[in-house]
Amino acid sequence: MKRILGLDILRAIAILLVVFMHSGHFLMPLFNVPIIGILLRRFVGTMNFLGELGVELFFILSGFLIGGILIKTFERTDYNFSEIKNFWVRRWFRTLPNYLLFLILNILFFVIIMKENIFYPEYFLFLQNFTEKIFPFFKESWSLAIEEWFYLTLPICLLVFRSLLKKQPVQKMLLISFTVYFLLFFIIKIIAVFNYNIQETRGVVIYRLDTMVIGVFMSYFYKYHKALLYRNRKTLFFSGLLLFAVLFIVFMVSLLPEFNLKDNYWVEKFYKILILDLFGISFALLIPLSLSVNTTKNRFLDRTVTTISLISYSLYLVHFSILDVLIFSRFPNETEFSSVVIYVSYLAVAFGLSYIVYKYFEIPMTKLRDKISMKE
Repeated sequence: MKRILGLDILRAIAILLVVFMHSGHFLMPLFNVPIIGILLRRFVGTMNFLGELGVELFFILSGFLIGGILIKTFERTDYNFSEIKNFWVRRWFRTLPNYLLFLILNILFFVIIMKENIFYPEYFLFLQNFTEKIFPFFKESWSLAIEEWFYLTLPICLLVFRSLLKKQPVQKMLLISFTVYFLLFFIIKIIAVFNYNIQETRGVVIYRLDTMVIGVFMSYFYKYHKALLYRNRKTLFFSGLLLFAVLFIVFMVSLLPEFNLKDNYWVEKFYKILILDLFGISFALLIPLSLSVNTTKNRFLDRTVTTISLISYSLYLVHFSILDVLIFSRFPNETEFSSVVIYVSYLAVAFGLSYIVYKYFEIPMTKLRDKISMKE
């Protein structure tokens, strides 16, 4: 399939935000350098928040992609369990090989470097953060668990509603299914926040599946109201940017000690229940215009963006627990010079290793997936 540069740009931005968030601490020795130190301190502080939103952008893009696949499946076939199985095979061959590779590497590195015998079977079943915050091991896998449960549960939901609404047009059935799925997990989150006073919703599977559906809704509207979205793509794009800016300002103001909003009861509930969904909506509004972007008119820039997008999954898995926590963070980093050397080396190794994994592992797994799914 022909790649869409606009979506590659969003995906590249998402992974760069995550990498910069996790690698900013390497620059701390530079914080005391006049002028540069102030800028770096602000950059790292901003990345600590924007990096978290990079994952949210991934959720929306993933929801948009999966929504499009499932909608096309319903439109062209009599959707049944064999179709679900084929969807799962293709999704799992796309996501599980890399995940299992780096999960095993994390376990081996932890045993060899930290000299501790560990084994977390929960990680092999994506249960490490199903109902509570993730363990302090392979921490970036929290988002992958959310996506895998989303891939598992949404098709089942669609199959159930296809059987319940046999006489309804596919378009109406899809909208009802997506809406019920969203409301189900959104209501679960509300009940948990108000009745059980849970400490975190961001990284917990059952409280985040509603966000994934936001991208699916955009895929639905793109399928059935494409002309309307295209005519208003610029308005939607700038509306998304405006919503993002408002939410960002609200969050930053809430951190100011003079307002003391972070500990406010209703502000706390707003953060746990709604703010990430609103950020998700702001990102979804960027998609219609992004779909119409095919080139930046700079071939080198286009290829760079596409490459970063292609290796983003491998980069997400390699950059933190293995390269940062277990390797580069163990190097002495006390001077300005050492911080620059470590930071540049870290980025070079992260991007280089990610490209190698993508080319020599991820691509072969994708080809194998295509052969298996074609046989079925």
